[in-house]
Amino acid sequence: MPLSDPIMSEFPFKPLNQNARRAVFDVLKEYDFTPETMIKEEYPFPGIDGREFRTNAIAFTHETHRTPDYTGFSVFNTTDDRDERKLVTILARSAAPFHFIHRHKKKNFSFWFSNVKDRKARELESREIESDVSYGNLSNALRQYSEDLKRRHIIDVKQGLEEFTHPLFRESGPFQLSLWAVDVTGESLVKHFGRAVN
Repeated sequence: MPLSDPIMSEFPFKPLNQNARRAVFDVLKEYDFTPETMIKEEYPFPGIDGREFRTNAIAFTHETHRTPDYTGFSVFNTTDDRDERKLVTILARSAAPFHFIHRHKKKNFSFWFSNVKDRKARELESREIESDVSYGNLSNALRQYSEDLKRRHIIDVKQGLEEFTHPLFRESGPFQLSLWAVDVTGESLVKHFGRAVN
């Protein structure tokens, strides 16, 4: 992506500091994500107009599959004054329903959920679930959502076998984000995940 790209300049990639990385990876481990096999750092995927967008990490729900059907969480480090809702519309193109946004200056996290209200209209719904969560409180802040954050449950929801159970996730209706992500990014998303597997 060229440096003059507005998305690149609005949301530039910055590595996570070690404390933030440890905090978010420890929480992902609680939900059965193995860092060595399921969490891919500095992971690029097609963002707006199919141009590459790099996240700090994508947590996949499967040990070997690297497709939109198996994305669970995205992690992105941003400066504090950025529009997080706009950022989530980009992160949602990875088809991950859950997003950790690290606020670089404040040294805390916000936690977001994304889904599609109306797939035909391509309307993305993004919702901030938790805000201003310190590194040490990240695990406690997510405890009430724990059933929906488990790796196996995310797979089952994406495959249409189950639904999210927490009201904040359930009221968005059937989970359609994976289908939407493939629609809006088209062939570029499929090619990208294919390259990632190779």
